[in-house]
Amino acid sequence: MAASTGVVNTILSAYGRMSEAERRVADFILSREDGVSSLTAGEIAQRAGTSNTSVSRFVKTLGFDSFAHLRLALAREEAEMRERSGSGAHEITLADVPGSARFLLDNKIDELNDTFAQLDMDVIERVARTIQAAGTVMFVGVGSSLSFAQMMAIKFSQVGVRAVSPATTDAAAIMAMLLTADDCIVFISNSGASRRLNIIMENAIDSAIKTVVISSDDRSYLAEHADLFVRVALRDQLLARDFMFSHNAANYVLELVLMLLYHESTDAGEYMCMFHKTFAEEKLADAPNGQ
Repeated sequence: MAASTGVVNTILSAYGRMSEAERRVADFILSREDGVSSLTAGEIAQRAGTSNTSVSRFVKTLGFDSFAHLRLALAREEAEMRERSGSGAHEITLADVPGSARFLLDNKIDELNDTFAQLDMDVIERVARTIQAAGTVMFVGVGSSLSFAQMMAIKFSQVGVRAVSPATTDAAAIMAMLLTADDCIVFISNSGASRRLNIIMENAIDSAIKTVVISSDDRSYLAEHADLFVRVALRDQLLARDFMFSHNAANYVLELVLMLLYHESTDAGEYMCMFHKTFAEEKLADAPNGQ
């Protein structure tokens, strides 16, 4: 139910599939104007520049039974926010760097806490065991998630997982056709909306490849077709509208899985020593005069 994951979380995860009118309602609520929960549906519609019908659709999109349930959940979140917020800063600006730093930190902490609160630990265990048992694990993403996927492939390789991450999504789509049912693909997508990743998912389904999706939207094509889905909280919309820049929550989830595998493996220490030795030798070779 929407209320169980928090209003802000639910709005942010559903934002990409809202209509323009619904987004105006979302933007108004996300502006964190104090006392939003005390407004009627008509007052919210007026201030958001939309209609009562759009507010009703917005409520249904979030999964709340009624506007009254949404308003109650909003009131609870507003009270929690007022209790936590000591600096009073609600924006990022060079005019107030300390306040901006606190505002960003508060949102990052909320992001991690909200992600933890909605984690299904049975699913996390299954993700770890799926990666552990896979012949090859391919990490994929698009945009900034592509470089993040490549970084994760390196990290998992260091604990003995045969992990790869192709340099392009086209290469990943081709590789997906070469993998087998013994392998696994980990999809990393903040929004869950990507035609290119959908194609890779289709290839995975055709080859019965096990799939893990880490995303903020549990209604996306990727989420609905994944063997294992992990929902993460994403607060980028509160910090920089239309700029998906953070992998804070996805990093937490994957590092949790990484640590589970590291402590489960008797060979992880040996793999780590091998990696450190290789990189250390390379650094020494590159240093001026061998220093």
